[in-house]
Amino acid sequence: MRKNPKEKKHPRIRRRVFAYLAAFVAFVLALLWLMQIVWLDDFYRWDKTRQITQAADAVESNIGNEQLSALIDRLAQQNDVCILLLDSDKHVFLSSDDIHYCLIHRMSSRDLSFWCSMIPENGDTLTELFNIAPFGGDQYNSHQFRGNVPKMEDDKKQSLLCARRVTLPDGTGGYLLLNSIITPLDSTVATLRTQLMLITIIVLLGATVLAMLISRKVTRSIVETSEAAHSLSRGQYEIPPHGCEYREMAELNDTLVYAAKELSQVENLQHELIANISHDLRTPLT
Repeated sequence: MRKNPKEKKHPRIRRRVFAYLAAFVAFVLALLWLMQIVWLDDFYRWDKTRQITQAADAVESNIGNEQLSALIDRLAQQNDVCILLLDSDKHVFLSSDDIHYCLIHRMSSRDLSFWCSMIPENGDTLTELFNIAPFGGDQYNSHQFRGNVPKMEDDKKQSLLCARRVTLPDGTGGYLLLNSIITPLDSTVATLRTQLMLITIIVLLGATVLAMLISRKVTRSIVETSEAAHSLSRGQYEIPPHGCEYREMAELNDTLVYAAKELSQVENLQHELIANISHDLRTPLT
């Protein structure tokens, strides 16, 4: 049977398997780059905010506990935060100062009163982010040096403040303030970028080899069955060498063998019918 030249050519199954696997690998690599490089700072800030909020929840839930001081020290050490619990007069009720550049322990009484007044009265948590001056003040200028030196903005750290209103054991109102330092991740990002470049190259090479092996292994029986089916119209069909590697292909080949037998019987019946008709036509003439 001649093929219609206008008939649309469909892509081979090997190419599709290779393309699908390549697309999946590209998606995974792109996701790694986005999560580990592009969105790392945002994710780090979100996770730091979540940690400090959970620490505030733990302190508020155990304000009436006699071992609250030990809990505050443990939370401060574990989450790298400093914690300040004030009474209604802004006097220190409990405190834990375990980090450098702690903002709340270096505030003046006026600043503490200001931020306590900024805390919402509906029970919500006040969250603010502050920039910390770089080490050495304004004396450092990266343009005065040669080579790969830190940029001026690379030394900047941020201070995360979390504050909420609480109820003290005596029933009076109080204020809970937590502070943590958000360290720049430039050096971490540079290390991750180098690692991801190596991982990308290795994964691309491995995925290419794996895609070729999978496409060849999986599609071999399909391609051989498709080529062997060309002789089906003549009532002949032989199971290809790798036609039974999978259950579905084995069932398909059994069906094609049965169809070939049926077509062969139909062809034999056609020959017998033609022979009988020819004989019947020749007999009266004779």
